Amino acid sequence: MPVERQGVPAVALAPGQVLAGKFVIERELGRGGMGVVVAARHLELEQRVALKFMNSSGAPDLEERFLREARAAARLRSEHVGRVLDVGRLDGGTPYIVMEYLEGRDLADELDERGQLAVTEAVEVILQVCEAMAEAHSQGIVHRDLKPQNLFLTHRDDGSVLVKVLDFGISKAAFSKSEQTSTNDLIGSPSYMSPEQMRSARDVDARSDIWSLGVILYELLTTRRPFEGENVPEVMLRVVSETPTPITRLRAGIPAPLVKAIERCLEKEVSSRFANVAELAAAITPFAPARARAALALISRVLRVAEPRAEVEAPSDAGGHAPRPGSVATGATSVGVSTTMRSAAGQLTQTEPWAGRGRRPWPRRRAVLTLAGLLAIGAAGGLYLATSQHVAQPASNADGRPGTSDAASSSPGLVVTPIQFDAPAADASQLVSPDAARPAFPPPTSRPRRPPDAAVAPPPERPADEDMFDSDR
Repeated sequence: MPVERQGVPAVALAPGQVLAGKFVIERELGRGGMGVVVAARHLELEQRVALKFMNSSGAPDLEERFLREARAAARLRSEHVGRVLDVGRLDGGTPYIVMEYLEGRDLADELDERGQLAVTEAVEVILQVCEAMAEAHSQGIVHRDLKPQNLFLTHRDDGSVLVKVLDFGISKAAFSKSEQTSTNDLIGSPSYMSPEQMRSARDVDARSDIWSLGVILYELLTTRRPFEGENVPEVMLRVVSETPTPITRLRAGIPAPLVKAIERCLEKEVSSRFANVAELAAAITPFAPARARAALALISRVLRVAEPRAEVEAPSDAGGHAPRPGSVATGATSVGVSTTMRSAAGQLTQTEPWAGRGRRPWPRRRAVLTLAGLLAIGAAGGLYLATSQHVAQPASNADGRPGTSDAASSSPGLVVTPIQFDAPAADASQLVSPDAARPAFPPPTSRPRRPPDAAVAPPPERPADEDMFDSDR
């Protein structure tokens, strides 16, 4: 199967062919603008790898871009970047890159088969890409060609979905000795390119990748790109001059904060976008499944920035409206976020508990209301006894301790010592009724509800089922 670009064959590849004395070609995996990728087996290591070859040879600038991919990817250690294992040249001088072999398919194929993704799925994909780009941006690498075709869906050993960022061939790297891109060159995919990249690909920064992430998220939720046209010039004109169709017209139920985050990614003025992928991650993290929310802290550490705060509640998987904590959806037994991601190998479904911010759970509110009620009863009783002193003063016992008045003894279930505001704190023994089988109020628990110098006596014993009140502490 000859590989050609502009009619010039670069290298002939066929199944069973041995290249560089150690790689046996198995089959073709895919083609791109710069090269072709084949599956191969390393004869010595007995390991399957992916080999990428250039579509043409003899152009120094194209070879530099091709090898730049290997250098950029080799510097990155994120699990979300396709690993580069080696580079080399065939006998005829054609360069190749040895990469890890991945089972799965790219995000473009996933969209073609499934259509729009659930909100949680789409956000999880973008968060994983943000992890990869956080490391790249921290090292001065701007991808410049983020698109679904360059995002590969595979799985970890535990079956969870793993997104890999591929093809750093046209990346802009701060460590490069020379920038091969001319000001007039158009590199990248116009539908995903930022306005400033269309004007000058050489002068872009990390915020150009943030634009591309906004385009991808828009497409994952609607299956449409924000800027489309019949040809490249029409697409470019719309990117630099038009406002995209509001995403809410294409799909109902997307949470307003998520819509706002996408719109901010697509601001034509660079300074109006998120300053870095950490800010983008903070804006969309509340809409991710629980397992993906740790990404924000990792992204912030990699970029060495303070972790931004996410202030909005997380949505349900169905329509984007956030359930309140403790609520139960109709026909369900508990609140959860259901996430599903499929690949060529099969389908994975996992339900994550909702873990967003919100009001305190009902058991704690119930405990607070119960305590307030007890204190109110105690205060009312004390006020009643204080006013009753004008009618009848309590008699003294033989040992000099104050007894109870007739009014107090008429309520056998309530014994309260009158409050003395101008006297020092009473001794603990004064809180004990000589006629009662137990103290009027039990001693304070290990977690008193009031400071030690509070005037109101401690509340009565907690009911037997009060442990549920402390279940969320």
